[in-house]
Amino acid sequence: MRAFIEECSRRALDISLHSKKLSNLERGRLLDILLWAGELFLLLRAPRLTFHEFPASSEGQALSRATS
Repeated sequence: MRAFIEECSRRALDISLHSKKLSNLERGRLLDILLWAGELFLLLRAPRLTFHEFPASSEGQALSRATS
């Protein structure tokens, strides 16, 4: 699964860097792929967390600390 996530990230980055005719929407979608891939990779490194418990933002981290 890690190899798949890394491959998706690598290809999204390659496309965004080498394609000159991408619209802002297409670039945004590629950025979304990179962001989600990063979050999934972190989840794989910390399997004790479930997706629901994973703080996706600084607000989530603050909320997570407040409820602990």
